[in-house]
Amino acid sequence: MVCPTDALWTDAHGRLRLTEVDCVGCGACASVCPTQAIDAAGAPDLTAAWRRAAADGAAGRLALGCRLGSDRGRQADATLPCLVALHPERLAGLLLAYPDVALRVHVGPCAACPIGHLRPLIEAQVAQATAFAALLGVTPRVAWADGTSAPATPALSRRAVLGLAREQATRLAAQALAEAALVGDVGAAGEALPHRERLLAAARHRARELAGPVPTQPVPGAFFVDWDVADRCDGCAGIPTEGRSNTLAGAPGDTPRCVAACPGGAWRMARRPDGATLSHDAARCTACGLCAERCPRDALRPLPARVTADAGRSPKRTLPTRRCRGCHRPIVAGGDGLCGNCRKRLGAIPGGGTTPG
Repeated sequence: MVCPTDALWTDAHGRLRLTEVDCVGCGACASVCPTQAIDAAGAPDLTAAWRRAAADGAAGRLALGCRLGSDRGRQADATLPCLVALHPERLAGLLLAYPDVALRVHVGPCAACPIGHLRPLIEAQVAQATAFAALLGVTPRVAWADGTSAPATPALSRRAVLGLAREQATRLAAQALAEAALVGDVGAAGEALPHRERLLAAARHRARELAGPVPTQPVPGAFFVDWDVADRCDGCAGIPTEGRSNTLAGAPGDTPRCVAACPGGAWRMARRPDGATLSHDAARCTACGLCAERCPRDALRPLPARVTADAGRSPKRTLPTRRCRGCHRPIVAGGDGLCGNCRKRLGAIPGGGTTPG
């Protein structure tokens, strides 16, 4: 987990826990949360701060600081609990909405701050946001207030950013948050990704002002990606579930692993008697790569997605279905002919001969 004090952690069952006495309120968890379900307490209305700075036109400047550092934000126009709480998608949306504002980031206090080791994450988030804005023709004016230059824009993926945390704990947290969000249809997550909505609104507005085709994001450093699904995908037919990581709250036991693993609800499987369709929505994708990691057929390959993510939900693969020989609901054809729930209820194993009755 990215939490610098280990106040936020996962128990043996993958459930998120918070030890409030250890929490310093930095907001690091909010900035890397795959479903943007965590809010940083005490975060200001950054839109108002950017709007005030934009009122000065080309001369507009905004100094952004923190309240945990030694200067307590005295030189800043707006302060966050810690600069790491500035979500990169939120920053990218603001850079697009107010392209004339020059941003000055007060990272000087990081050197003496107990959680100053999070500065590389701050730099990675700023670099990811500026790279996205540059794709739409905006060259952000960003400077560090400690006298150093703004970091170069590295090819950072969401996984690389999260790599600054402990990888396994991050995966467990993503799955736990997905479980909490999943309601109704398989793969239909609850309302989330509030920063994404603002980012896409700004990106789509900016794209309308540009001449030519809408650019795509390179896969490294992308906020969201599209996916190619190879013909070897079989909808995980007959593949046994793997406990909580593959059977989410409200989802049947034969849920495809990409659908079960996705923290943003980007993947969805719709089953009908005439076929099962696996679909993906880039606007809900977090580019975390969990779906590809969980795919037992190695059938998923990330593709560049339009920065406006306006393609909507796209069908990726349609598979034949049959009726479960236990409960008779539509399932992907293949395997032992049982849905995951009936397989568990009847004690069947994939390829075995257990039959209803």
